[in-house]
Amino acid sequence: DHIGHKTGPQGPAMLPKQREMDDIVRMIFEAVQTVDHLKDTLVVLVGDHGMNAGGNHGGSGPGETEPALVFASPKFTGLTTRSCPTLPKDGTEFEFYRKVQQSDVVPTIASLLGFPLPKNSLGVVLEEVAGNLLGEAAWVRSLRRNAQQVLVILEASMGRERWLAAVNR
Repeated sequence: DHIGHKTGPQGPAMLPKQREMDDIVRMIFEAVQTVDHLKDTLVVLVGDHGMNAGGNHGGSGPGETEPALVFASPKFTGLTTRSCPTLPKDGTEFEFYRKVQQSDVVPTIASLLGFPLPKNSLGVVLEEVAGNLLGEAAWVRSLRRNAQQVLVILEASMGRERWLAAVNR
């Protein structure tokens, strides 16, 4: 973060710092893959913000509003044949497996930990994470709790009668 603010994302110290951090993440994930008691570990790597070409943030551009989010686990091995995006798509700055809403991160992690969803959470549990890490029964329970949470918020904001009228149209 400090290096990015000083010199911007293309500054001379940025690539060495990114390589250093890549090595740290690689060391952690290799331990998760090889140490038996860590086989159920989920590594969540998330940026708090991106930056613009000048090394600043707080604006509305994609570089500032679309930070990285990675869920990594040995349990994902063999689930998909997609390769890791390392170069941007033609005509864009970024490449994504897919974009997710920030509001979906908390209910996903809460479900994985068996915690209740936060009271006012409108996020959706991410299937590609929780659906692959939880067993079928726990995944269905997670979806049910998520749907009930959203329903409570909708009924509270619309009123039960108005909600039911809207649903039954």
